[in-house]
Amino acid sequence: MCRSCGQLRYRMETATADDRKALQIRKCFKKLGAPSLMITATPPEKPRGMHWATYLKICGKIRDLQAQRNAELVAILKRMERSV
Repeated sequence: MCRSCGQLRYRMETATADDRKALQIRKCFKKLGAPSLMITATPPEKPRGMHWATYLKICGKIRDLQAQRNAELVAILKRMERSV
């Protein structure tokens, strides 16, 4: 049976935009050597052997993705507040 006949979906086909951003953040943390479950507000220290330019690029991507997620959460909370 194929995926379409079995109505099976890949994980990313059913993921929300927030899920995709969270996955990207986890991937960035993993590149920096953090355990997969350790997601904090600040990235871990630069791994030994990694170029500073690469480290700063990954940290910038983490910062941007976290800012986007925070902005989306604020928008959701404002919509919820208006509906109450």
